[in-house]
Amino acid sequence: MDFRLGNLGILFGLFALAIPILLHLWQRRRFEVLDWGAMQFLPDSMSQQSRRWLDEIVLMLVRMGMIALIVVALASPFSTSAWLSPLSEPPTRDVVLVFDGSYSMGLRLPGQPTPWDDAVRWANARLDQAVRGDRFAMVIAKQLPLVVQENFSGDVEEIRAKLSRMPIPSGNPGMPGPLAEAWKLLRSRSKAATQQIIVLTDQQHYGWADLTTLAALENVGDQWHADVERIKSEGRAIPTLRVVSVGADLPKLLPNYALAPLTSSRGVAAVGQKLTFQSGLHLDGFTKYARPRRVTALIDGKVIQDLPLPEIVELKQRQIPLRFQRRFDKEGTYTVSIVVDADPLMDVLPGDNEQRTVIEVVKELQVLLVDGDKQLSPESSSFFLQRALASKAAISYARLNAAAVFPDAAKPAVVVLADVPRLDAAQVDAIDRFLADGGGLLIVAGERVAKEKTFYDEQLYRQGQAWLPAKLLDVGFAKDGVQPEPRTFQHPALELFRTTTDGSMSQVRLEHWWRTQIGPKDHATAIARLSNGDPFLIEKAYKQGRVILCTVPLDRRWSSTLPNTWEYPILVHELVSYLAGSRRGPSADAPLDLRESNLTRCTDDDWRKVRDRLPVPWQLESAQGPSITESNAPRQDLWWLLLLAVLGLLCMEAWMTWRMALARGR
Repeated sequence: MDFRLGNLGILFGLFALAIPILLHLWQRRRFEVLDWGAMQFLPDSMSQQSRRWLDEIVLMLVRMGMIALIVVALASPFSTSAWLSPLSEPPTRDVVLVFDGSYSMGLRLPGQPTPWDDAVRWANARLDQAVRGDRFAMVIAKQLPLVVQENFSGDVEEIRAKLSRMPIPSGNPGMPGPLAEAWKLLRSRSKAATQQIIVLTDQQHYGWADLTTLAALENVGDQWHADVERIKSEGRAIPTLRVVSVGADLPKLLPNYALAPLTSSRGVAAVGQKLTFQSGLHLDGFTKYARPRRVTALIDGKVIQDLPLPEIVELKQRQIPLRFQRRFDKEGTYTVSIVVDADPLMDVLPGDNEQRTVIEVVKELQVLLVDGDKQLSPESSSFFLQRALASKAAISYARLNAAAVFPDAAKPAVVVLADVPRLDAAQVDAIDRFLADGGGLLIVAGERVAKEKTFYDEQLYRQGQAWLPAKLLDVGFAKDGVQPEPRTFQHPALELFRTTTDGSMSQVRLEHWWRTQIGPKDHATAIARLSNGDPFLIEKAYKQGRVILCTVPLDRRWSSTLPNTWEYPILVHELVSYLAGSRRGPSADAPLDLRESNLTRCTDDDWRKVRDRLPVPWQLESAQGPSITESNAPRQDLWWLLLLAVLGLLCMEAWMTWRMALARGR
C-alpha cells in the first residue's frame, strides 16, 4: 500500500504517547501494598487482581493508540493506491494535452518512431491510466493553434478516436499561442479541483527558447500572473505545466533536403503577365553531394515541370538555386508550389520538402491615389503615378476617409500617399485598419512632407511603433545629383531592374532625397539604395499588411528626372503589384521557416529561461522515463479512516472502563 504523510512536522505530537504511561505509573503509586498472613487464604482474590492488572495494560495501550491515530490523522495521510479509490469520490482533474505540431516532429530515424508517433503513444498510455474524474481537451501547437477537442470530456474512447485522426505535423512552431489557448480553455471551461497542461514536444530550441519565442512567452506569463494571483486568493490549486520530451536521441549527422521559401516577383498579377518564382534546395548533413530523385513545380497540385538540378555541387555552397517562370491566362487565385522527392534514407525530415505561395491574377489592380495637393493639377504629385497606372482620378488628401479606403464596391488593394503633408486622427485610423486588413501602402516623401516632419515623427513613426518604416531625418542635397543603384535591388519586386543591362536608371538625377534612420525596433529593411548608399525604398510589415517608403518624389519636384525614364511606369507597376499581394486571404499558407529544420534541442539553461517566464508549477520529464502511473494516480485522503479507528478505540476504552469499575464494586 502506498502511504504518505502531507505534514511530517505534526509527528512530534507522538511524544504525547508518554501521557497514558505516566498516568498508569502514577495511579499504581497511589496505593501502598502491605503483605499480611491471611493473603494465603485468598487465591481467588489474587487471580482477580492479576486480571485487573492486565486490563489496565490493555486500557493504557488503547489510550496510546487513540493519541497516535489522532496525531497521524492531523499529519494529513494519503495514498495513491488504486484499490482505495472506491472508498471516496476522486477529485476532478481537467487536462489539456498540447501536441507540438511543428514539422520537426516528423523526424525519421532508422528503427525509431517519429517524435509525433512517440507523442501519440504517450498520450494513449495516459488515457489508459485515466480514472474517474479525469477529463481531457486537446490542442495542436502551431503558429495558429488548432483546437482538436474544445470541451473537456471524460469519454476516453472519444478522445482516443480524435487522437488517431489528428493531422501529421506540418508548419512552423508556435508554443506561446497554444499555451495561451490551453490556459484559456482551463479558465473558461473547467471547474475541476486539479487543472493541468501537458505539452508533448521534441524540445527543439527554435520554437521554445529563441529570442522571439522567449519574448512571446514573457507576454503569456504576464497574462497568467493576474489569474494566478486571483486563484491563490480564492484558495484554489494553481494549474500546473508538465512538459514531456518525445523522440529518440539524435545522431551527429542527419542528411536532409530542405526547400527555401518560394517567392514570386509579385503576389498579384495581371492576366498574361509573366511571373518569376525563386527558391533554393538546401543540403544539410551530407558528407558528399547526392541528388534527390526530382524537384517539381506545381500549380494547384498539378505538375507543370521538373526543375533541373546540377550533376556536381560543392558542399560549401549548401544551397542550389531554383528558378522558373509562368504566365497565367485566366483570372483567379492559384497555389504555386515546389516539391522535393527524395529517398527517405537521405532525407530525415520530410516536413520541409514543400514550399508554396498564392498568386492572385486580376484584370486590373484597384489602387487608391491620395495626393498631397488640396487642388489637383498637372503639377500634383499623383499626376505621373496616375498615368503610369492608368488608374482613375486621384483624390486630394482632404477627401481621404474611411469610405474611400473601404468603399461599398471593390476595395483598393493598395493606397498610395503621394507627398501627403499630414492626416487627421480619423484618416490615420482608416489607414491603420486598411493595413490590419492586409492592404498595401506606398508612402512617397517629398517637399510637402518636409513642412510636416514633426507630424510624421509623432503620429506615423512613433519610435517604430506605427506604420512609417523609418525615421525621417532631413533632406539631403547633391549638386550633381544621385541616382537609384540597381545592384542594390535585392528584392522580388525589383527583379526586372537587377537583370536589365540596358536600363536608364543611371541617367536619373535626384538633387534632393530624404535621409532616414532605420532603428533596431523598426523591423524594416532597405530593399533598394541610392548611389550614395542612402535608402531609396524601405519596406516594413505592419499587422497583416506591407508598407514601402520611397525617399524621393515620384514627380518632377526637387528637379527629379525619374518620371522621364522609360522604366518609371515599370517601377511603379512592380511596387504596386507587390504591395497588392499583401492581401492573400485565408487560403495563403505561411512559408516554412527553415530554422525549424535545425534540430538543436533545448539545454538546461534554455528550460530555465522558459520556466522563469511562466508563473506556474513546472515539471519536465522524458516520455522514455518512469511510468506515468505514479504521477497520475488519484490522491486518497486517509484521515477520515483514522478518525473512524479513533471512534472505535474510544468505544472500546469506555467499555473497558465500565467493566473495570463494575469489577471493583463487587
